[in-house]
Parts: sequence; structure tokens; C-alpha cells
Amino acid sequence: MSTPAEDDLLLERQLCFALTVASRSVVGIYKPVLERMGLTHPQYLVMLALWERSPRTLKDISDALLHEPATLSPILRRLEEAGLEIVERVSIEVESSEPAARYLRTKKEKMGHLLELNVS
Repeated sequence: MSTPAEDDLLLERQLCFALTVASRSVVGIYKPVLERMGLTHPQYLVMLALWERSPRTLKDISDALLHEPATLSPILRRLEEAGLEIVERVSIEVESSEPAARYLRTKKEKMGHLLELNVS
């Protein structure tokens, strides 16, 4: 039998675990839709940040998404390698061209109802 102090250490009692499970569940809801768009969830968030406002510096994107710039660089590179042609690097500035907005608008028109999971 465990003591009350040991019970506090049970995984099911950890807030961080509950938040991890909730986060994975939310991302799981988006996954089938994003797969059809050819995007991962992190790529989708970057695309939304670029669609929202551009040009943006890498630091600005990282601040908006609460990610380190070093974690965003590979995401931007993969978007470029996927042929989306949505970002252009100019020194440390990342510019979103109109194709980023057009790409998301087109996909949203086709699958918009599935992406309307906004939290107000």
C-alpha cells in the first residue's frame, strides 16, 4: 500500500501528464485534415503565423509560436523542400509571399469546416 506522499507522484495525478495527453488529443483531431493538406501540425502553425502577418523575422515567428528559432528553421526548410514556395530567406528575415496565403485559402475552402476548431 502506498502512502499519500507516494500517491502524489502517480502519473495520473500529474498536471503535466494531463496537459500532454490533451495536447496530443487536439493535434490528433487536426492530423487527418493536415495530412490531406500535406502539412504537419508545426508546419500548419508556421503557415498560420506567416498568413497572419508578413514579412516576419524568424524571431517574430518564434515569439508568436512560443518556439525557439532553432526549432523553426528545420520546419521552414521542410516547407521549402516540399515545394510550397511560401518563404523566402533574406538574411534573418523570413518573408511570406502571397502563395502562402493562397495555399491556405485554397485548402480552407476545400476543407474549411474541418479546420474550424478555433478556441475563442
